Amino acid sequence: MTTTRGPRRVTRAKRTQQPTPPAPPGWLSDDERRAWSEARGRLPVELTAQQEQQLEAYAVERARWLASEAHLREHGLVYLLRTDKGELTKVVEAPEVKIAARAQDRMLKLGGQLGLGRSRA
Repeated sequence: MTTTRGPRRVTRAKRTQQPTPPAPPGWLSDDERRAWSEARGRLPVELTAQQEQQLEAYAVERARWLASEAHLREHGLVYLLRTDKGELTKVVEAPEVKIAARAQDRMLKLGGQLGLGRSRA
């Protein structure tokens, strides 16, 4: 019994072009772009116009929250007001405390609307 082997024909599945996610908007700061890219990687490729706006707002709030938290770690939660003689007159909460709290609230709300809070198994 003889077998003839001819040229082997290999059929491969055609690769479908996956749409690439868009680049972050140019008006975002470096920190905001980083937050945008991190969040964008966890979202579907196609977003509605509303979702894109929510993502931009999320990135801005996340960058604001991170900056405020970094400031608070470095400088503390309160400012000590003193007289010219160095006597303590007042202890004032740093404005970054409220800024961080508001930014975190907004960030969590926007993240929830985008589905960033859910685990994807």
